[in-house]
Amino acid sequence: MRSPGSPVNSTSRQSSTDPLALAVGLALIGLGVTQAAIGLWAVVSPRGWFGQFPGFASHWLADYGPYNEHLAFDVGTAYIAQAVLLLGAAATMHQRLVIWALVSYAVQSVPHAIFHWIHDGVLGSGDRLLNGILVGLTVVVPAIALVAARLSRPLGARRVMTSTNPER
Repeated sequence: MRSPGSPVNSTSRQSSTDPLALAVGLALIGLGVTQAAIGLWAVVSPRGWFGQFPGFASHWLADYGPYNEHLAFDVGTAYIAQAVLLLGAAATMHQRLVIWALVSYAVQSVPHAIFHWIHDGVLGSGDRLLNGILVGLTVVVPAIALVAARLSRPLGARRVMTSTNPER
């Protein structure tokens, strides 16, 4: 069992043989890329994002209230910021950063999912089901990744150094 500050993966970017660390990395990348795509869409085209999200012939956001350019833009920048944190954690795989990135994501995704589970009556039945599943995944995936991050072993030859313990 490693100490809480030890790396999930090495900083030397060696390939991992720990399936838990690999799963955590893939979860971070998946969540980060999704956040980046949604955020960039909202920043580049706030009205297009609001009127067409999530795409594929569904248009959910307008069912929840009127368009607000400032709010749409700010949501986009928040998603981009979250993507930077998630992808940075995936790049370093340092356990503390991974855990904080996943906790940060959960701080947004859990209340967001609860809101949708309570208020999705504005959507049609097919969209309500799809949205419920998708927001459910935004809770389940980081929760599983958090458990896996705690259980995975440190990897690689090089360890991350901290100011309090040069051996970590």
